[in-house]
Amino acid sequence: MYSFKRIYLYILSILLLALSYSSVSAYRKDKLKSEFQNTNVVSQDNAVKNMMWEKTLISTKNYQNPYRDVVLSVQYFNSDSSIVFNAHGFWDGDSVFKIRSYFPEVGEWTWKTTCSNNNDTGLHNKSGSITVTEYSGSNKIYKHGGLKMSANDKYLMYEDGTPFFWMGGTGWALPMAATYGEWKKYIDDRHSKKFDLVQVAPARAHGGIFVDPPYDYPANWKGDECFFSEDKWNPLYWQEFDRFVEYANSKEMIVVIVGLAEPVHDDMDIEYAKLFTRNFSARMEGYHVILSPAFDTWQDYQRSDLDSIGTLLKDSRHLISQHTGHSYVDTPVNEHAKYFRDRSYMDFSMNQSGHNGGDLDRCYKKARVWNINLLNSPPVKKAVVNTETLYSAGKYASEITIGSRKGTDENARALGWLSILSGSLGYSYGAQGIWNYGEKTDSTINLTIPFDSALAFVSSVQMEYLVNFFNAINWWELEPNHDAIIYNGSVSEEKKMALAISETGKFGAAFLPDANSIKIDMTVFSNSVDATWFNPITAEYTSGEQNVTNSGQHTFTPPSPGEWALLLDNSVTLSVRIFLEGPYSGHKMTTNLSSVIPFEQPYNVSPWNYSGNETIDDSFTNSNKIVDWVLVELRTGVSPGSATNVVARKAVPVNEDGFIIDPNYRTTNVKFGVDPGEYFIVVYHRNHLAVMSSQKVMLN
Repeated sequence: MYSFKRIYLYILSILLLALSYSSVSAYRKDKLKSEFQNTNVVSQDNAVKNMMWEKTLISTKNYQNPYRDVVLSVQYFNSDSSIVFNAHGFWDGDSVFKIRSYFPEVGEWTWKTTCSNNNDTGLHNKSGSITVTEYSGSNKIYKHGGLKMSANDKYLMYEDGTPFFWMGGTGWALPMAATYGEWKKYIDDRHSKKFDLVQVAPARAHGGIFVDPPYDYPANWKGDECFFSEDKWNPLYWQEFDRFVEYANSKEMIVVIVGLAEPVHDDMDIEYAKLFTRNFSARMEGYHVILSPAFDTWQDYQRSDLDSIGTLLKDSRHLISQHTGHSYVDTPVNEHAKYFRDRSYMDFSMNQSGHNGGDLDRCYKKARVWNINLLNSPPVKKAVVNTETLYSAGKYASEITIGSRKGTDENARALGWLSILSGSLGYSYGAQGIWNYGEKTDSTINLTIPFDSALAFVSSVQMEYLVNFFNAINWWELEPNHDAIIYNGSVSEEKKMALAISETGKFGAAFLPDANSIKIDMTVFSNSVDATWFNPITAEYTSGEQNVTNSGQHTFTPPSPGEWALLLDNSVTLSVRIFLEGPYSGHKMTTNLSSVIPFEQPYNVSPWNYSGNETIDDSFTNSNKIVDWVLVELRTGVSPGSATNVVARKAVPVNEDGFIIDPNYRTTNVKFGVDPGEYFIVVYHRNHLAVMSSQKVMLN
């Protein structure tokens, strides 16, 4: 009887909580609906999921300085009020104000405004409805949604849960100094090389500008200055800035905007900085961006202002971080980045391991040590990304006399690999001639690196190789474990290696900047592994030792001395030959549609909803005769009818001879990251019925 009462009371309490939640939810919905009904409804609009929506409002009042004197707030909510977010509007010239957003779900949405001047009937108490429809294109941002943090706070992902690998470029000065055509050329180039972010400043040539008033405000390529005064921006400049951001988003690139606390010069008055932040964040509300108050700041007295701006952005829908400077002395961690790491507004840490005056020992050491220590700082692990290291000067490196500007392609390439395998969730690559566009890289020798030359540095091409390597594995599972590397004697910082192992111990990756071999404590693995060598310079894979046991120590020797990456895993390989009925023509298939085959796997839509990152390029299609993409699936079960447990999926191109080709390793032995065993094999194609093997197949 006592037990029955307890159960009865427990059920009753749950019902009461459910009713209470339902009542609160209903009250919230009714309240929002009531507020909406009491507004002046001005429009019924249409929008596409995750894409920019904008509404223009016209003020009915005259203001001496509308940028400063008007605060326009807006609230958005979906049909059942389960999603509600707040933002601001901004002044865009004359009597024009705008509100912007993007919407993460399809359906009916509503917006309503509040103006600091309740008598401004053009801005205050306005509302409207928006019908949001599904996005049907291939742009990754619009298809997967805005960026957010993973549940364990260790990496970034799109809204739908697809992991986001950070491959950034430091284009700091370009929105101000470059023409729109040059910006498009830069974005197109970097997009073709798998970059997915670009880091820029709002309105300053680059970091570290210390000037005294009166300020000569910078102008863009059209001649429009960014500000009329500290407390009033020039809308024409920022409208052009919009175009730059919009184009980057259209090419699947997130724009990382740093320096909101000092958009033009260092030590901007905090009230002016807050004013700019409110208006600028409102301007960016409909785009896909990441915001940072700091830009190369390292003075202790600046920290409180940066915290103030960060706190102002706390409720932003965009991710927030701080791109601080770095110390030129040896410390266990970047103290400037560590100071901000656990602030409530911080989503992840930007670490700048830095240029270090060209001291390569420090550059390499900090890329390895600072990322690990920042990631592992108490109380819990928190995502970190290395957003600035020694930049490449390409073929000009040997001519340059300034140490911090004479980085080589080798340096920029190696620092990327070292950073990622040391805990960074990605890497930002920099090139002399890009970040300081239009300026002399070395005035001593009167050297200005041409824009097109800087775009073509070979290390920028090799960033694509780096991206492809990590996207071929579950990089987000990697944990740095340099302690498992065993050295014989002392090694210079430039030659020290990096090693990361998956959380389960099933796979790992290492980087050898310049070594004849690497000795590893194999007990960090949970199983035996196969070795595959990857050349970061040429992107070629070479098979190494197989079935190396997870006991004792083992020395792995690359195909030749020098720079190598090493993949250690126990993936099974599958060799399958299939024929599609439509293009089948006597022992092979036609390739009549090869010119329209997408470079990115096409199974990320319903009904497959596969989120893999497999891609091919011109070199792949030129060296093969591709018919189309297929989706291969491994399942477990007793019989075909009961084999519903999907353990692995991979999108692969199929050649005219029927062989499927691994797009990462470019071999007909397709890798799957599962344990050896028996699996049913399923093959899907977009225009054919799927097929399953009639019996289990042993894979090893």
